[in-house]
Amino acid sequence: MLCTPVPNASSVLFRKDVYERVGYADEGFCVSGDYKVWAAMALEGEIAYIAEPLNYYRSHLENVRTRTKAGSLLAEYFYVMLSVVDRVAPRDTLIEKALVDELLSLLPGKRDPYNRSQAAKQSLSYITEWNLHHNAHVRPEAMRNYFTDWEFALVGTEFDVAPPSRWRFFLHRCRFYRHYFPGMDWKMRLVNLMRLFGAPLVGYRHRHWPEKTLTRLIQMLRTPEEG
Repeated sequence: MLCTPVPNASSVLFRKDVYERVGYADEGFCVSGDYKVWAAMALEGEIAYIAEPLNYYRSHLENVRTRTKAGSLLAEYFYVMLSVVDRVAPRDTLIEKALVDELLSLLPGKRDPYNRSQAAKQSLSYITEWNLHHNAHVRPEAMRNYFTDWEFALVGTEFDVAPPSRWRFFLHRCRFYRHYFPGMDWKMRLVNLMRLFGAPLVGYRHRHWPEKTLTRLIQMLRTPEEG
């Protein structure tokens, strides 16, 4: 209900009869069909995990995951996560069952980019709230941080589809800076501060200008010393 713990299909051994019983992998997904089928098979019987490095896989620029747009990838991921919650959660904890049914009524690939991003946002919001109130296996603070990371990633894909106003982009930068500030070194704090103050000035489309300006300035200051 929080993520798929299986990094790659070649790291899994499963019984053919169980795979057939759950209806095989859903070909309507580009990247998260495996997550769905792992969850379905896990709910059919016992599973075992071997904590040894027995599998290798290669990531490159031409595989399905790297060629799939981030917005589509996240939308599929949250769709499957929501479907797992819908399947295993006690009925009395699904307080907005009609909304869940609506979100699950259409695969992400069948939605246009904007509606796909909105459905993903709704799914993530529901998944977050359900886990914070009913998942007793993980510390609430750890879950909040985990889902906040996903939220920021999802907002980035949403902005790519529908660029925000300068004010909304500035508020987003403020929230990002406040949340991640404790874990930043001084360089990242400076870069993100430039991004924050640059947001209302240059907007989303030119969001990289402030850090590029900072990089040029640092290079100019270093050149005389090196000479």
